[in-house]
Formats: sequence, C-alpha cells, structure tokens
Amino acid sequence: MCIGRAEQIPHPGNYFLVNIGSESIIVVRNNNGEVRSFYNLCRHRAIETWEGFLFINLAPNPEPFTTAFAPLINKFTQWYLPKLRLAQRIEYNIKANWKLILQNYSECYHCPLVHPKLAQMSLYRSGENDLFSGAILGGFMKLNDNALSLTISGKRCGKTLGEVGGEDLKKVYY
Repeated sequence: MCIGRAEQIPHPGNYFLVNIGSESIIVVRNNNGEVRSFYNLCRHRAIETWEGFLFINLAPNPEPFTTAFAPLINKFTQWYLPKLRLAQRIEYNIKANWKLILQNYSECYHCPLVHPKLAQMSLYRSGENDLFSGAILGGFMKLNDNALSLTISGKRCGKTLGEVGGEDLKKVYY
C-alpha cells in the first residue's frame, strides 16, 4: 500500500502518521537517513521506497517487495519519478465497496455516458492490461489523435516528465 513520498520526511527526525484500518503507524527518517515505520506497540520493518514512493505492508509475513513489485521495477524509469514532489494530498471517504472503486477505475465502458469529455480525449475501448501477474494490475489507454493530455482542453499543461517519448506520449497509464 502506497502511504506517501520520501520527500515528506527529508531530514533525520522528520516523521508523519498514517492510519491503516484501525492501526496507527508512524513513519520516520532515522539518524542514518533510513526510512522506518513503527506500530504504536512495536517496530515494524515492512516498509520500502520505490521511485520516491513509500510502501508499507502490515502482513505478519509479507512477500518481499522486490518479488511483489517485480513487474514495476524499472518500468517507469524514463519518467524520473523520484524527482516528483508532492503538491497536494486529497483523501476521499467513499461509502462504497472497494472492489467497485477499483473495477470502476480499471475499465472505461461507462465513460461515454458518465464521462463524455474524457471519452472525447481517449479511446475508451483501447484499455490494455500490461501487468497480469501477482498483486499488480495495470495498463494504459490510448489518447485520441487530437488529444495531447487528459486535461479539459486536451493540451499539455506542463513539461513532459523526464524523458518520456514516443508511443508513451499517447498513452495514459493506470
């Protein structure tokens, strides 16, 4: 579970709190500059940093991060994700089954009726999963020929991340 970004705690002694279900977790950067997390009761070591993102696993015997995230390791290197900085965090409390939210995000058959502007920018039937195994599910949709981005105007609103180019400029990853 992604819980934040490493730049939220840039210096030794910096910390933030995160609630996961009924558990309260403190995430801290120690005097050696390492990121650690703790339950209220005991030390917890299942935290990993990937491309600047912080992930935590509360399972008693978690699968090694490098095994669980193998499909993503080096997949987005050209995006320069570690250079990104958190600008704003928005949390939504949604009264719905988590499966409904996940499935809604992973398919776009409803887009022409519910999100017509989005359907004008992307080929809603072009969705492809390129991650199939393990706990990671994801893929992309293609932008329409007249769209450069999923902004309201369809134009880019900033510089391209990192060295992203070629076909990736016409894809929206999810």
